[in-house]
Amino acid sequence: DHQVFPDGMVVHALELVDDAFHAHLQRQVGRNGLRIVRTDSHGRDRSYDITGAVRQDVWDNRARVMQQLRGEQGRLCGMDAVEITAHATCAPDHIDAQGKIYTLDAFARLQETLRRPIGFWNCRHITWPCWADSTPSQTPEELAEMREMSERTVNFTDDNGRSRSMSAYEFTQWQRNQERRIRDEKTRRMLYEAAGDAESARESTLRVRQMRRTYGRASAQADVRTMPERTMVGTLA
Repeated sequence: DHQVFPDGMVVHALELVDDAFHAHLQRQVGRNGLRIVRTDSHGRDRSYDITGAVRQDVWDNRARVMQQLRGEQGRLCGMDAVEITAHATCAPDHIDAQGKIYTLDAFARLQETLRRPIGFWNCRHITWPCWADSTPSQTPEELAEMREMSERTVNFTDDNGRSRSMSAYEFTQWQRNQERRIRDEKTRRMLYEAAGDAESARESTLRVRQMRRTYGRASAQADVRTMPERTMVGTLA
């Protein structure tokens, strides 16, 4: 035995299920953003927002092409070494290598030992062709100063109102996390706007403003420059 429902009731029920599914889908995409899964420099699968993943691919491929071009220029000139540039707020895995000159063989061996090779995975270093007996661009005193700037302790108030202390380099990683959060929230806002959910879009705008204030205030407290271009997202066509 079975019960027969009027056609109109069945259609209405299906519409309710369809509306509920789309609302659920909107909440899920809004909560997590548009993301892809890829393997990071430590061999772990991680979820990345699409904007960040595209930015990383563009940067890595640009770095790879430029490094190959510089290498070819050095080869044509008969140069047998490379110098790694140096900068402040350097990551611990690269701080001992930066500012030094390596023969081509030694540099190849160095790259094989690093989980995150020089010039890739958000590494800001580049290499310049040179001769093995060239004088490095930075003096030992300058490299020591850069190390101190990377390892110095900074103090700031985070987004939960907690007072925190960490190294200047670790703070730049906190900044990267905040920039990702801002991008994610901006993506959610665009999805709410596209779905016609004005109230959720308004609340999302307020969250973006609060996160940007925290990001700017904490960076000023730590005396580390901000990178607002990293908070930009693509628009929905």
